[in-house]
Amino acid sequence: MKPMRFLTNISCLLVGVLFVFSGFVKAVDPSGFAYKLTEYFLLDEFRFFATDLLIDTSLVQSVLICGFEIFLGFGLIVRHNMKLWSKPLVLMIIFFTFLTGYSWGFDVVKECGCFGNAIPLTAGQSFIKDLILLVFTGLIYFRRKSIIPVIGSSNMLRNFTYLGGVLSLAISIYGLIHLPLVDFRAFKEGAHINDGINDGEPAVIEYFYLMTKGTEEKLIAAAEYGDYSSNGWSMKSYEEKIIKAEKKPSIEDFNIMDEDGNDFTAAILANNNYYFFLICKHIEDAETDGLVKAAELAFGHTGIATIGLTASGTTEIEAVKIATGLEFNFYTCDEKVLATFIRSNPGLVLLKGDQVIKKWHYNDIPTAEEIKAIIE
Repeated sequence: MKPMRFLTNISCLLVGVLFVFSGFVKAVDPSGFAYKLTEYFLLDEFRFFATDLLIDTSLVQSVLICGFEIFLGFGLIVRHNMKLWSKPLVLMIIFFTFLTGYSWGFDVVKECGCFGNAIPLTAGQSFIKDLILLVFTGLIYFRRKSIIPVIGSSNMLRNFTYLGGVLSLAISIYGLIHLPLVDFRAFKEGAHINDGINDGEPAVIEYFYLMTKGTEEKLIAAAEYGDYSSNGWSMKSYEEKIIKAEKKPSIEDFNIMDEDGNDFTAAILANNNYYFFLICKHIEDAETDGLVKAAELAFGHTGIATIGLTASGTTEIEAVKIATGLEFNFYTCDEKVLATFIRSNPGLVLLKGDQVIKKWHYNDIPTAEEIKAIIE
């Protein structure tokens, strides 16, 4: 095989596999990718094209983009009709290279969302990744007419390519009707919330001093300051160098507050018994049937306490409690944290202490018997 043909085929395979992986980790959680799209749309820098329609349809866009990404990935793997699909491929990479480059250069978005929550990338890391992809996709585009499909009939290759798009749509729809097939977030089943709250690391910073003595100047490390200052040197200025960037904790802003502003987070997570979180990002918008089922479960003789979490105010909470029969206490929590905790409004979570045991979409609220089977 000629070197250029071999390199082109390898490019198709590598880019195809990357597209399938990237599409899949976002398709399993289309709501998460929709939040990232909305984050871009709401930036002042992008308001010139981000209409209200784009913002309101971010979830639909999320599903379609993931589907198209996996569709292209399958097509690249089998090298099906590269004369046609290489064009949107290279245009897509050019667009995302510009987007991530702009985000990094002007520091407008910290994480790009390219690989969802599976592999968080900074805008700078994603920009480098897109530059590399631009080389591979450029090669595919310029050699598109000479790319030979893998062995198989044209119909077989076409059907295999279409299968990618269909699978992506099915995965996304499942994640919306139930919960994501794979949970990459810090609140996934089995995770300990306190670990996520406390796994951050401070930045490591070294300080340097510009010392002067007469007409002489010297830049020294902070540890040497005492030696120089005791020998007639004085500090003219100082500078700091970041040796290791700050690592933010996996879980931020998780604070369970009552209406008076008292923080019950530590006390609740220290509970060694089983208990439920009924999570309603906005309780006034929560699916009523799901709230009713949760209320029935809470009083279904499971012996497990239920705690409500919402970002809504007291007025909205009381109105819904009266309408649905929810009699347990509700606490307030950050809206973004609740949306990250579970992709369902309402969503039910079983915990023991700070460990997430099981999560349910409102379409899958379990029976008391199913709960007893889990905890016994």
